[in-house]
Amino acid sequence: IIDANFRALYRDARDIDDLVNGDPFARLKWPRKVVPSPDPFDEAERDLVVDYFWRKHRLFHPFVVTAFRTGLRPAEPIGLRWGDVDIRRGSLTVRRSRTMGEDNAPKTTKAGRTIRLLQDVVAVLRDLRPLRLPEDAFVFTNQHGLPLDNEHFVDRHWHRALRATGVRPRKFYACRHSFISVALTLGVNIKWLADY
Repeated sequence: IIDANFRALYRDARDIDDLVNGDPFARLKWPRKVVPSPDPFDEAERDLVVDYFWRKHRLFHPFVVTAFRTGLRPAEPIGLRWGDVDIRRGSLTVRRSRTMGEDNAPKTTKAGRTIRLLQDVVAVLRDLRPLRLPEDAFVFTNQHGLPLDNEHFVDRHWHRALRATGVRPRKFYACRHSFISVALTLGVNIKWLADY
């Protein structure tokens, strides 16, 4: 974060304001960032975790089902509003992502998309939706009716669920990897999956 901001400040001082010459970063060698490989849950692990939330923390069950069964990035279901969900058509539209309590644009241009929902996701969202609610109301909320906070959810509920079920610890993001892995195992079209 500091690196990117400092580089941008220096670039603007050089290119826009003509305050400095040269590039002090040209000869710096940054260590290569090690990115861990995806580590998806298998279907049995996924089902154990989903069942745990059904039995122990039913408020978060629809959120967990949606994460596992849509492949959305964690910030995308957190940012969902009821106006983004079409229960009758069985679809949802990703218009934003929500991190650190703020709405942001989706991660990439293609991340803004409309996806068809599996019937089990449609069912949990239908059961979750109140009769009268403004279109801009959050789909997934905490006990106080406030939008979910990803870090708080992971710290207080996600890790506890994995320990309680005996499932090897993984990041919540692994729900996305699990959806992709299961879809590939079932033989879905790779182009369709990439667009989805």
